[in-house]
Amino acid sequence: RGFSCCSNQNTQVEYVDEIGNWGIENGKLCGIGYERCSFSILGYPCCSSVNPAVAYTDNNGSWGFEDGEWCGI
Repeated sequence: RGFSCCSNQNTQVEYVDEIGNWGIENGKLCGIGYERCSFSILGYPCCSSVNPAVAYTDNNGSWGFEDGEWCGI
């Protein structure tokens, strides 16, 4: 799509769409990973909503809450 992947693994997610997570490095949009989120390695699913409300943020990223369960954004 013409966008590079973010070079820093700690780049903050600034935007989420149906393609994936996006950050900004050096003033340019960059992709964070190839999947919308990768919280499965922590034992949590990704939120099903494309733009879920952020309920909590920690060193692993942003978290939402759906159907009584935590999910990764």
